[in-house]
Amino acid sequence: MKKTLSILLSLVLVIAALPLTAVETFAEENETSTVVSTLSELQAALNNDTYTEVIVANAITLPDGTVLDGAGKTVRVEKPYVREDGTLETSATPSSVFSIESGSHVSISNMTVMGGEKSGTAAISLIHGYLTMENVNVVRSNRGLDSNGTAILKNCNFSLNVCKSAGAIWTGSGAILVLDGCSFTNNRSNGGSSSGG
Repeated sequence: MKKTLSILLSLVLVIAALPLTAVETFAEENETSTVVSTLSELQAALNNDTYTEVIVANAITLPDGTVLDGAGKTVRVEKPYVREDGTLETSATPSSVFSIESGSHVSISNMTVMGGEKSGTAAISLIHGYLTMENVNVVRSNRGLDSNGTAILKNCNFSLNVCKSAGAIWTGSGAILVLDGCSFTNNRSNGGSSSGG
């Protein structure tokens, strides 16, 4: 009888501990990420060694003179457009990650960027500005880069980006695109006649 009671007591203690364990595990998994909605919050998160991942609540506008060094971190929307297995997320976040203002000179380096699904825009949207990117991975987005300006990309990687046209990069008339040591892998168009790159 005592042995049976002991076993039952042990089971009760284990079951009682489960919710607390689940909460602790959730906290541990999420203490390396943070959510931001402004450029200043983004810059603070990138400079904070606690975080390896920064989630943008909305597209972050980058004004003239912005320099972002991600120190190897991931900057993404809550739900990227493309899943890890290449299938499309049906409830993807309807937002890009960065929007660069017309006439602005902006530098982005050393990060991974993942965008959501928003018609007419990409993970990074360059509006008649000047963008330099180095060591940036643009992945799992509804198109990686839209450019109507000048974009100079060095050692960047575009992978698993999908759009109705031009999965990786789209450039408008008169735009300038310079690629140095960049790679393109498994980008595709799902709109019929347009190419993936």
